[in-house]
Formats: sequence, structure tokens, C-alpha cells
Amino acid sequence: MPARVSSPSFVGRVDEQRLLRTAFDGAVAGKPSVLLIGGEAGVGKTRLVGVAAEEVVARGGRVMTGACLELVERSLPYGPVVQLLRHAARTMAPADFDAVVGPARAALGHLLPELRLETSDGDRDSQDGDLLEHLLGVVERLGADVPLLFVIEDLHWADRSTRDLLVFLARNLQDTHVLMMGTYRSDDLHRRHPLRAVLAELDRGGAVLRIELERFTRDELRDQLTGILGSTPTVELLDEVFERSEGNPFFAEEIVAATRDGDCRSLPPTLRDLLLARVDDLPASTRDILRTAAVIGRRFPHTLLAAVCDRADDDLLEDLRLALEQQVLVTDNDRYSFRHALVQEAVYDDLLPGERTRLHARFAELLVLKPELFDGGDAERISEIACHWFEAHDNDQALPAAIDAARAAEEMCAFPEALAHCERALALWDRVHDAAARVGMSRVDLTRFAARMADLAGTSDRALALARDALREVDEAADPVTAGMIHERVARFLWQMGDGSRAWPRMRRPSRSCRPSRSPKHGRWWSRP
Repeated sequence: MPARVSSPSFVGRVDEQRLLRTAFDGAVAGKPSVLLIGGEAGVGKTRLVGVAAEEVVARGGRVMTGACLELVERSLPYGPVVQLLRHAARTMAPADFDAVVGPARAALGHLLPELRLETSDGDRDSQDGDLLEHLLGVVERLGADVPLLFVIEDLHWADRSTRDLLVFLARNLQDTHVLMMGTYRSDDLHRRHPLRAVLAELDRGGAVLRIELERFTRDELRDQLTGILGSTPTVELLDEVFERSEGNPFFAEEIVAATRDGDCRSLPPTLRDLLLARVDDLPASTRDILRTAAVIGRRFPHTLLAAVCDRADDDLLEDLRLALEQQVLVTDNDRYSFRHALVQEAVYDDLLPGERTRLHARFAELLVLKPELFDGGDAERISEIACHWFEAHDNDQALPAAIDAARAAEEMCAFPEALAHCERALALWDRVHDAAARVGMSRVDLTRFAARMADLAGTSDRALALARDALREVDEAADPVTAGMIHERVARFLWQMGDGSRAWPRMRRPSRSCRPSRSPKHGRWWSRP
């Protein structure tokens, strides 16, 4: 696939940018502050910080950035500060850097070998106790003459020492030109995450300002796609990307890149890896539960999941609790829900084909035999049954289920959904032996029904195509009445599309080919097949 593309223009975040400017104005005036930016992965935290950094540099300020690292088996104490010191050593004149380090050189030698001095063990112990004070002095001296934006990214991976430093600086920065910013993934903060306690403490003390970045609105997403594509996206593309990304800018970029590569439905590998990273950290039993849940869909009731899983209820609840703490799932009223639709899609794609087929068949059987397990309406349940049989590749069950779902949707005046079920039934027809006897209707009747749903859904061109398909299926000599009514429908659809020259001859044809019938079968085109 092509490299991920980003919009060259910054989109939205007007209120957030205003708050950042106000905070930096305070730093310029000698009133330091700490500002933390949270949001889910891919929502645009780094992009917002980058725009703020560009503005700081344009106003004559200095920007230094450090990032917390995700290390599996060990921690890196003060990792962002080490990066800051190395950046300062490379970019500042030696004399200026020495002045910034000043009396902290010996203590900072524990963090940066270049600063290490020969000291006794006793001296080293005393220096460790004063390290936070020394780091405070370094940051204050960096912002003494030139306004400083000090950024720590990915605080959700911060080690204990870095978290302690964040709290210490937030409470002790004074009389210097420093704006300290930190970013963290809010969706990584499970209930026992150590950063939660830090944020709560800082909030209670009023020591920080916090911004929670939301996903893009549809209008903001359109602006993003316009920047990426160089032109306004089509309504279809915008709807597709907004539905799947749910406004997450990074997800949207990846989906657009896949669309450019000609495969807009499959998940790009980079996006799939990001979505599954949190799932892969869970125990095997929890992952199995999530895969089963993904077959139900984005949202699912506990009762239905429990009926399929061969697990003790306490064990199932424990696995669900772990998924909630890891924020793979969230609670949605009386249902569970995958945190993002693409998370469900990624977990579902991770199923083996045999697993997927077996689970779909099992869910279809349960919804037929135990409708009380479903917490929605009858029409929704019938539609779910049809979809599960189709995905289970059980064509003999899927065909009548699709027709039942189309009729249920028609009753609710959900004509586009009824048409979709009709289209699926037509696609299945030739795969089912003795289909007409199984469903109690002919293919001509099914095609007429589909044409009627297309007309009521407002897609006259599709209605015309289906009516013509029905006309090709009917034997005009053996059944002139049905053929005549189909000709009348073709003429009506042509008229609706503004093609009167071809509609009029068609309109007259039924009266020449047959006499009107009063039979229940032929009396009205609009009768349900």
C-alpha cells in the first residue's frame, strides 16, 4: 500500500489552539504552566503539539521534546529528560550549555555519561536525593532568557521517576519562561494505570491545565480529506471514511491510503497492528471471548455472548472485566461495545475461516431457537439471523432468511435495507436446490419485489434494472398478465427517470398484450410476492 498521507493544512482544534497560545503568553510573561493533552491513539495529539511548537519557534521561543519509551522488561528513568539534555548539548553553544547545567553537572552525570564527574560513592548518594531539585534548576535556567516549550510525549509509558518529575515541576516551576506540555493516550489508561493517580493528584491541586482531544466531526473530516486529496471528497467517500474511522484522523488517513490503493474495505496493516496491540496484551481466554463477541458485531448483550461461550459465568465476567480495563470494550447501557468499530473489525478479521463459519451458524441457531436472548426488536433479530446464515455459508438457510428479513424491513418502511436483503436473496438463488419450493415464490416474484423496494428506496435506476431482469425471467406467452404488468412498471420507471419517449410505447404494450385481470395474483403489481 502507499505511504500514509496527511493533510498539509491543520484542521479544527480552534479552542485548543487558543488555550495553547494563552498558556504560552503566560510563559512569555514569566508565569510558567503545565498543560496536558489527552486523547485516544490517532486523534491528533502530536499534530497539535507540532503546530504549537512551530508557533513558539516563530515567536522566538525554544522547543525541546522528549518522549517516554515503551520498554517491556525494564524502565528508563527520566528518559524524556535525557533526550532534552542531549538535544540541548547538541544545539547550544558549549558555554551556554555549561551555564544551564551549572551546579547540576555532577548529579546529572547519572543520566548523561557525557556529564559524569569522578565522585565518591557518598557524594553520589547525596546527589541522587537532590536530583529533582537539580532538574528543576536546569529547566528554569533553560527558560530564563528565552521562552521554552518543554514537551514530554507519551506519558502513558512514563516510568515512575518521570511521573514524579512531572508532579514536582508542576508544583514548583516559578518565575521562569517555561510552558511544559505532556501528551498521553487516554484509551491506554486502564483502571489501575499509574498515570491515573498522577492526573488525579494534579487535578486536585490545580497544578495543570488539561485538554481532551475529541474525534473530528463530519465537517472537520471533510476538511481533512480535502487537504489530503487536493479536492473536495465525494459524498460517498466522505460517508465511507467517516463511518469506518468514526472521526479518528489517523484512522481516516489510513483508510484513504487504502482507498487510493484500490482496497477500501480491508484494514491497512499499520492500522490493524495498532488496533490489535491492546488485544494482544490480554490473556488467551480473554482474546477468545473477544473473537466470539466480534462475530455478534460492534455491540452485544451479555446473555447472547454467554449462551455461545462454554464458560462458567464468573470466568466470563472476569475476562470481560479485563477487556474493559484494557479499554478494548466499553459499557453501553446494558450492552458491551467495542471501543471503536475498527477494533471489532480487526478482531473479527483475526478469526480463522472455520472459526468464523462455526460461530455465525451458532449465533443464527440461537437467535432462531431462543429469541429472548436478543435485546432488540423482532425486525432487527430477523435481519441478524439472515446475516449470520449468510456469513456461515449455509445457503439453504440464508435464502429464506434473507427474504424474511426483507419483508420485516418493508414493514418498518426501511426500504433501502429491504432492497439489500432482496439483492442478497437474488445472489443466493442459483446456489439453492429447488429454491422456489423452499421459499414459496418464483424468482420472477422475488425480482419484482426487489424492484418495488428499489423504487420505494428512491433508486429508480436500480428499480428499472430489476424490472428488466424480471421481464427476462418471465415467459410472456405462458404468462402474458405478469409480463404486461412488468412492462407497465418498466414504463413507469422510465417515466420517473425522464425518458418519456421510451416510456410511452411500454405503457401501451400491456393493454395490447392482455386484458386486465381481477385475480389476487395479478390484480396489483404492488402486492407482496
